[in-house]
Amino acid sequence: MNRTRLIFSGLLLVTTACAGADEAEDGASIVGAPLTALTAAEFEADMNSKRADTELSTDGVTQKACGIRSFQSTVQGPFDGVNYGSYATCFDMCPAGSFVYQLAVRDEDEQGGGDDTAINTIEFGCFNRSDGMFRGGITSKQGFWGDVYVSNIAGSTDDPAVGADVWQVPSQGNHDDAGMLMLQLRTRFNNVLQYDSVHFTSLGTTNWQTVDQHASCPSGQAICGLETRVESKRGTSIDDTTLNGLRLACCTFQ
Repeated sequence: MNRTRLIFSGLLLVTTACAGADEAEDGASIVGAPLTALTAAEFEADMNSKRADTELSTDGVTQKACGIRSFQSTVQGPFDGVNYGSYATCFDMCPAGSFVYQLAVRDEDEQGGGDDTAINTIEFGCFNRSDGMFRGGITSKQGFWGDVYVSNIAGSTDDPAVGADVWQVPSQGNHDDAGMLMLQLRTRFNNVLQYDSVHFTSLGTTNWQTVDQHASCPSGQAICGLETRVESKRGTSIDDTTLNGLRLACCTFQ
């Protein structure tokens, strides 16, 4: 593919009047606690466990059952490169009192002359705001192919993920489409949660044509959920994209 970078920065914010925002008990401040990163093997085991205990959407793509935590706003990046498949029926939410501090993806390497799909699955690691304990991963819809790669973890529970940067492959017409190529999260203190991408070099260059997209939670909120769009398997000799859309949910952070 051409070594071209197209830049797009967009934010669509839909504010809702949801209850149940997380608050410090009696208004007391919460001191940041240390965090322990999960390994790729631990994230992969969590992804696979969700495959074994999930609901199926109408197009047969595995998705996590709906959570019950309310949220205050929806951030859509728009994080859309191509528009194939369907979004999950709802957001997959971190348990109450927890936020996102680490990222993992299932990412398929370039296939040469074969069919590229790039990122197939996204999982966010949810850790408790007070004590830093891992509370589980959230995935929404999952794709099918690739290996699991993990990011660094935030420095403490005071520094949750509040925004995302996404690199999408725009429609290639009659050529190979791939969907989402790269994802990184940005934290409250402007740190970056990033894994070792199989598609980008250390200099940030890629052989793919990409559209760069960015979105952030409103001030005073942090990422607490996600919803993904995944295209079902297309069959032999038909172009697959798998994961090609992402929406973020934000909750009040105190």
